[in-house]
Amino acid sequence: MFNDGVDVIDTIQSNAKAGRIAFVGGERYDETLASIRLYDAARAIANYIACLFPENVSAFVFSENRWEVVAFYLGVRLFGGSVKFLDYTASEEKLQQDFRGCELVLCAGKDLMNVFRGTVEKNVKIIVIPPARIPYNAISFDEVLQIRINRGLSLHNVCYSEKTSRLLRATLQSTGPAQGWTPQNSLCAVIAPLNQRVHFDVAISCILLGIPVLLATVHNLDGFMRSTRNHGIDIVSIDEPTLLKLQTKCDTPSLTVTTVLFEGQLTADMKDKLYEVFPRIRTLREVNEEFLAKL
Repeated sequence: MFNDGVDVIDTIQSNAKAGRIAFVGGERYDETLASIRLYDAARAIANYIACLFPENVSAFVFSENRWEVVAFYLGVRLFGGSVKFLDYTASEEKLQQDFRGCELVLCAGKDLMNVFRGTVEKNVKIIVIPPARIPYNAISFDEVLQIRINRGLSLHNVCYSEKTSRLLRATLQSTGPAQGWTPQNSLCAVIAPLNQRVHFDVAISCILLGIPVLLATVHNLDGFMRSTRNHGIDIVSIDEPTLLKLQTKCDTPSLTVTTVLFEGQLTADMKDKLYEVFPRIRTLREVNEEFLAKL
């Protein structure tokens, strides 16, 4: 993921200088996070990892959709390490297998017990997204951000192939946005889990294009549906399992979404379900890793 092409960190820094928003979040999806904070967080995480590991690191993510996941990924890659996204819905037995080789993990406080069970008898460092009681082998995400950054630290480039970015740009152009449309007054909601590469790529693509990203979770779909009315979300990245859960929560359809990137087969039944939730879709695009590989 992201081996060649545009430098992600440089682009985020440019967006930061322009004062652009990277994420919309919070329990009510009513908080904004500037690009400069994402940039600083990625640098801080790389700096923290350099204090723990002399070279390389095998880092894992066990979390719902959160902006900290993107910052953690970028920070690990800046350091030169690798990142593996774990299935957030996996069983305890499977997690014990999936955590093999893990040296560093990012998780939320409420998921600490799952991480402990998965990393038993392993010397694993943990970065915890607060609020949480921090165990001896862990540090809070906020503490990491407060560590003084070593400006002389040698960092790796984190580059992006632009395939998903080209797809997203072409999709938006084919939609024929209203006069006066700019990336900054658009908003993309990524509802499917970020551990699926397609949707992580969509989030990064939006950030590079200057489109703010709302990272929704399946546990707060009620809040997401309210946010579509409050924020005017016009782009959605979703998969079939999340769509089925969203459909059960949808008392009132979203009237602002015009572009849907769907991972799965666009059968007639799936299209009916999508139009039930998002009746004003103008562009519906099926996306998956095989499709992106052909771009």
